[in-house]
Amino acid sequence: MQEAHSSSSIFSSKTMLRKFITRIFFFAVPIALLLPVGLLMPSTPHSSRAGIFGQIRKDSLLRHAPSPRIIFVGGSNVCYGLHSEMLRDSLLVNPVNTAITVELGLQYMLEHTIPFVRPGDVVIILPEYDLLYGEYYKGSGEAPARILGEVNKEWLSLRHNHLLYLPKIAFSRFDPRQYLHLPIDPIYTADAFNQYGDTYLHWGLPGKAVTPRSVREAGQAVNPAAIREIQAFGDSLTARGARMLISYPCFMETSFRHNEEAIRLVEAAYKAAGFRILGSPERYMMPDSLMFDTHYHLTKQGVDLRTRLLIEDLTSASK
Repeated sequence: MQEAHSSSSIFSSKTMLRKFITRIFFFAVPIALLLPVGLLMPSTPHSSRAGIFGQIRKDSLLRHAPSPRIIFVGGSNVCYGLHSEMLRDSLLVNPVNTAITVELGLQYMLEHTIPFVRPGDVVIILPEYDLLYGEYYKGSGEAPARILGEVNKEWLSLRHNHLLYLPKIAFSRFDPRQYLHLPIDPIYTADAFNQYGDTYLHWGLPGKAVTPRSVREAGQAVNPAAIREIQAFGDSLTARGARMLISYPCFMETSFRHNEEAIRLVEAAYKAAGFRILGSPERYMMPDSLMFDTHYHLTKQGVDLRTRLLIEDLTSASK
């Protein structure tokens, strides 16, 4: 009797296991099929309004802006901190502001820009301090995956650190809310960029109180891989008959004081690499009263000040 009971238990366990595996199969297969379908579907009306789709306009500028040109590369400290028309009128060059968001990462920003560079171009890199620490230079969050897949249609170019976000992107195409007119702050949309690539819709708005934060984890050193990315970019520019300059982001004074050690390490790394540098970190340290909504975003008054400083530094560098 005991053996019969044991055999019956084993049979029951195998039956339950088969049922479990069958349920998993019928659950997983539809998901596996929906993933590629979702990725191949067009971007939803809601996601296509996102700021990363501003790259379409910026790429057009890179293709068609006539020489002589200055191309600006960086995160939102550049698009929220530059008045390109003022720069054009002062230096008699055609500025192209390629910046969208720091989350794209320095690696993507540089790799995407290089094919558009022409002989005689001056390319100025203005990375946020965060981009020089840890793995941030590779990008953060889903922004790199979305811009490569949704905007560039280059799914095969995704790196391993982007793959985590593919299910979220794919399944968002089946979300009915994505096809409704959901509210979105116009300042952070693809329409927020003017004809030079500057973000300008916030220029008439007052600044907000901004909380200082750290640009690195405690004790982190500048990542040499990030410096090598910049060096490789500079070599590619030289091969194309263009030249590279590097400068510092506009940065809120309180955050500057909080992060001064980290900032000095970035400054030292730039000098050790032999980069041609415009200005100094403290030159682009901005009063808290000129910040818009983050410690890298400026009000219109701050934008004009930062642009004047950059014009002065570019004028000095050309002498």
